[in-house]
Amino acid sequence: MPHNHHPWMFLRDEIDVLEEEFDALFDHKNHAHDPVAHEAEERILEEQVVTEEQSEAELAVRLGPRKEFSSAPMEIPSLAIEPALPLKEALRQSAARDPFYERVFEWAGRLGVWARARYETGNEKQSDFFRIQVNAYLVPVKLASAFGHEAQEDSSAALIAAKEADLAQVYVRRIRESLEKLQAASIIATEENDLLREAEHVEKELKEMRGRWSSRAPWSGRNSAL
Repeated sequence: MPHNHHPWMFLRDEIDVLEEEFDALFDHKNHAHDPVAHEAEERILEEQVVTEEQSEAELAVRLGPRKEFSSAPMEIPSLAIEPALPLKEALRQSAARDPFYERVFEWAGRLGVWARARYETGNEKQSDFFRIQVNAYLVPVKLASAFGHEAQEDSSAALIAAKEADLAQVYVRRIRESLEKLQAASIIATEENDLLREAEHVEKELKEMRGRWSSRAPWSGRNSAL
């Protein structure tokens, strides 16, 4: 069932907050005293940019060069960022919320805060904590964008929704991969394993939702693996 009760504008403030906080990762990454950490951060951020650009290019091929579409591509951030609305206030201002989206938003928020704290307080920078933080910001952004395009109820919008769900899956998979790596190295405690289990649940549900959107999209049988 299309999520017509979740128009994109209801989530705009919230997503603006997430995008501003994500931009802050670019602005505040400054480990000049630690070249290894700096290089790792650059590599992780570049990974995201390449993924977004690849998705945009695939959409352009499928929809045609004259077809307008918007999948909220990643932009090079400006240093002049307006003060962000507190996340709790953004949550309060949101209208009716999809239960799955709300759970993903809250999970990603907890995960991002946890990963940032572990990354910044560790004696040795573990790049996987930074990678988790980066991807945690992007998952709810992509999910909200998918809902917004789904509400437009046309085949092209459904294709974009499916591609946004693809990206959300990619970012959850990267979170899971980094959590598994930290777990295997005994860097995260046993009691933190619930973060990994929830990542697996989110990834599974996203796959199911993506199937629904792709069934309404043209060229749905030609899915790409980002």
